[in-house]
Amino acid sequence: MSAGSQSYTFLVDREGVIISHPDKSLLYQSLVPLPPKTLAQIETDKRYGVAKVTSSDLPDLAAAIVNTKGVGHTSYYSSREQGERIVSFAPLEMQPWTLVISEPKTQLTTSIASIFWENILSLFFVAAIATILALILTKHIVEPIRCLTKAARDLEQNNFQPHDLVKVSCFRDDLGK
Repeated sequence: MSAGSQSYTFLVDREGVIISHPDKSLLYQSLVPLPPKTLAQIETDKRYGVAKVTSSDLPDLAAAIVNTKGVGHTSYYSSREQGERIVSFAPLEMQPWTLVISEPKTQLTTSIASIFWENILSLFFVAAIATILALILTKHIVEPIRCLTKAARDLEQNNFQPHDLVKVSCFRDDLGK
């Protein structure tokens, strides 16, 4: 199952054996070497239909996901893919298996950085619109008050001109009335 360009999903059973993977060469490999008793039992049962179960040697990944009881995530170094990978995992309810989603750490970091910059750009855009609206509303509110203040000052100085209030009287709000 593919989850993205370099991402994929796979299943691991309770023994730590990969039972589903898009890369067929990894099928029925254990994440770490299995104990001899378990390995002998698996090979006797022919549980996976293969003669021998080999190890992928991924102890960090195995420690996190084998027999896990909860959802989680971890990172590990994949020698096969020559890089750090991040995995999210969750146990299945109906089977003793764990579903694992794996993707390159760089891809996730790039995605997070992209989301960060998109959010910064959105925030800047919203702030710019809010500032423009605030300036328009401020002008609409402050202009009539300035006219009234000037008219009161002029009245105080016996220099009042009624036409100075024409602009304010055009408004249908309290100041206009």
